[in-house]
Amino acid sequence: MLRLQDLRNIHAVFNTEVFGGELSAVAIGMKRSNSSYGAYIYGSNVTNQRINISRAIITNGDMGEILGTLAHEMCHQAQFELDDLTFKEADKEMQDHGDTFQAYLTDFKERFKKHPFINEIYA
Repeated sequence: MLRLQDLRNIHAVFNTEVFGGELSAVAIGMKRSNSSYGAYIYGSNVTNQRINISRAIITNGDMGEILGTLAHEMCHQAQFELDDLTFKEADKEMQDHGDTFQAYLTDFKERFKKHPFINEIYA
């Protein structure tokens, strides 16, 4: 089973490769609810930000689902941090997976197109 520290290390690699190291290192945890694979929780400063991935995905999912979910949530993180959205704008953008999300997702897919997990990133 993948450990949370492993996910933090992978976050750092993805951050460097896709976002040029511009994203903050955020806490990564497990969420109990299975209503979604993951969630990016944003706040007024980096200590309030986190990426939560479903406990079921981490314990039972395959590596593609786990990495795809992390990549998806990092696209939301980029929307909030790099696009300098207000909280209200972030709520709307993150719900509808708009143009900025799709642009970050495209960057991810282009950078990692030869890796099998890339097919697991959902929009």
